[in-house]
Amino acid sequence: MYETLPKTELHLHLDGSLPPEFILSRAKSRGIELDVTSAEELRPFLMAQKAAAVRSGNTHQSLNSNWGVFDFCNQFLQTREELRDATQNLLVSLNSAHNVVLCEVRFCPTLHTLEGLTPCEVVEAVLEGLEGAKTEVRGLFEAGVIICALRSRSPDEAVSLVELGSRYLDRGVVGFDVAGDEGSYPLEKVEASLVRAKELGVPVTVHAGEWPVNDKFGDSSLANLKLAVSHGVGRVGHGCQLYRDAELMSLVARAKLPVECCLTSNCAWKVPSYGVHPIKVMLEKGVVCCVNCDNMLLSGTAQSQANPTGELQHLADDVLRANGVDEQGVKEAVKKVLINGVEASFIWKVGDGPKRKEAFKLRFEELLDSRLGAACEDPMSSRSTTSKWLSSYSALIAVVLLAVLISLNPAQGFCHSIARPVAIRRSTGLLRSSPISDMEGWLSKNGVNIDRARHSSFEDGTTNASVRGLKAATGGVDSLSSPLVNLPRKLTLSSSKEEGWDKDLATQLLREVAKGGRGEFSGYVSLLTNGDYGGG
Repeated sequence: MYETLPKTELHLHLDGSLPPEFILSRAKSRGIELDVTSAEELRPFLMAQKAAAVRSGNTHQSLNSNWGVFDFCNQFLQTREELRDATQNLLVSLNSAHNVVLCEVRFCPTLHTLEGLTPCEVVEAVLEGLEGAKTEVRGLFEAGVIICALRSRSPDEAVSLVELGSRYLDRGVVGFDVAGDEGSYPLEKVEASLVRAKELGVPVTVHAGEWPVNDKFGDSSLANLKLAVSHGVGRVGHGCQLYRDAELMSLVARAKLPVECCLTSNCAWKVPSYGVHPIKVMLEKGVVCCVNCDNMLLSGTAQSQANPTGELQHLADDVLRANGVDEQGVKEAVKKVLINGVEASFIWKVGDGPKRKEAFKLRFEELLDSRLGAACEDPMSSRSTTSKWLSSYSALIAVVLLAVLISLNPAQGFCHSIARPVAIRRSTGLLRSSPISDMEGWLSKNGVNIDRARHSSFEDGTTNASVRGLKAATGGVDSLSSPLVNLPRKLTLSSSKEEGWDKDLATQLLREVAKGGRGEFSGYVSLLTNGDYGGG
């Protein structure tokens, strides 16, 4: 269920989310010898270093420095090519693997200047990767970047980073963030940057309310939250200590100030477990919450790794169901946090974002309702991997079946006025070798419904053969510019004798069907053709 839902990701650090394969590749290119030799070993190695630091109480960022595991990752983000490729690969993989359709990636430019790049060049390299991802990802997709300042570095640098970000607000930068060691450096240290951001119209989110409230750190997290609220920030990162102050939580709820909750990231020494994460209380009190990964490589522990699908699963299973919330309540909460992610995005606050927001939100909600509805009706929906490979086989069946249909001789009846709408659902068996003459029977037996109909009798009410291609069938889409997961629940491609068949479009559709085996192939796809296709 959760894998196919459209998702947002508003709190994601570039350096903390590098794929292990990227790091190993860059290490080889740079001639850096690592303590591990495989991608599978890298994250456990980093988690061991992180756990050792926590056990020793060494969670402090020294002045003008970063945490060690982040420094390790940032040594592979020092050239334009590395920054560009890392950004593009991250955004594309989030979309393909988790159906993230709106993402804001954040980074601190000054951490990437160790080999001669200027902060401007760093930002431009990341924006180049952003644009590359937008080109590569087809369909519903929005992305932006957030410029971070670190608390452990100078207040003047924080102000300069706000000013740097403001120069790129119409080119992909959507906001400013204050990150880093909240326990050692209070927000007031860089308060001037919040004032400057407001002057320049740069949307602001800050890491606040993340660190525990205890004898070691006192109540600095709550003080940081209060200061952030007083400055009218646009969002708060983490905010997991907000529940400790009922009056402040009520104020945040009334102000509709979004909180970027990061479940896996928080669950260790900041929050004891998923089951007691305060997101449940915050949602009940009306706080606008969305769920995020924080760092896909570095967040969590050796046993728990953050990813967009997993964060929704933890919310549903380990936070809500584990605390007695019924299925309807779980479904409503999941839907709420996803829509909150769309509403809270800074993308709509800069450039021509306001003009794009309503159309994006409408399409997002349509997809969300479709997926939630399909999941409730589909007994195969579960956290197991079974449905994933079954979906892959159903996509293969679609390709095979279309090839069979278009290879038939027109004299046998497959021409002009006769077509075969093929309604394809998930298969309940494997695709075995089978004679063509047995294919339809086998498909039918295994859950693939094959119907014959004339052009004048479509399920969607179309009454004649002159459906004007994909645009008419989808209500305005001119070309197949999105994968199947982002197309309408029922897609009809038709061709009349007068118009002929668009071979390029048909070929592209076949490719999309073949790519659809990620658990995204759902609903109906009707492929209508005739003798004009010519067997291409």
